[in-house]
Amino acid sequence: PWFIENYRKHNPDIPLTVCDFGLSIEASRYINSKADYVVDYELHENCSWFLKPQTLIDVNNAEKKVWIDIDCEIMGDISEIFDYIEDGKIATAPDRYHSWGCKCQTGVFGVKEIPPILTVWAEACVKPTNRGDQEILWDIIKNKPQNQCWIPEEFNWLRIALERGNDISDKKIVHWTGEAGKKIIRKKIKK
Repeated sequence: PWFIENYRKHNPDIPLTVCDFGLSIEASRYINSKADYVVDYELHENCSWFLKPQTLIDVNNAEKKVWIDIDCEIMGDISEIFDYIEDGKIATAPDRYHSWGCKCQTGVFGVKEIPPILTVWAEACVKPTNRGDQEILWDIIKNKPQNQCWIPEEFNWLRIALERGNDISDKKIVHWTGEAGKKIIRKKIKK
């Protein structure tokens, strides 16, 4: 509810598709009553976040599509994010904080239709090896920049940026990553 309420508050006119990767019956009823579209998936053998690229392949109700992780707090109108999505590319925000040099984030990313890079990423996520979806994508695009374009950071402002004293006033989305981020979300929900 926290994610959907924040989304609807700031973006009432942008259709919302929610992907159900194994929610409880109660949560499933809730999203079916609040989302414009719901896509149901079987539980993934590893972790549902590896289904992100496949989800944007499967969701065919819009030409331009944006994935937003559930631990993201929507803080403003995000309609301009679609302006940064280019044909044949995957649009991501930069990651200035990754511990081993991954330069793009995948908590928020966008595509137009189904660019080939999205299919390559989805296939690489089928059997991941000791990496997350973000690191898999970075390994694919780091030497092929023609397959990627940038979303401004205000559409995926990281928790770690705030912890390091880096803030901007026009954040549209804050990504509350990691266990520290989940604690912050729990506090926000209890208010």
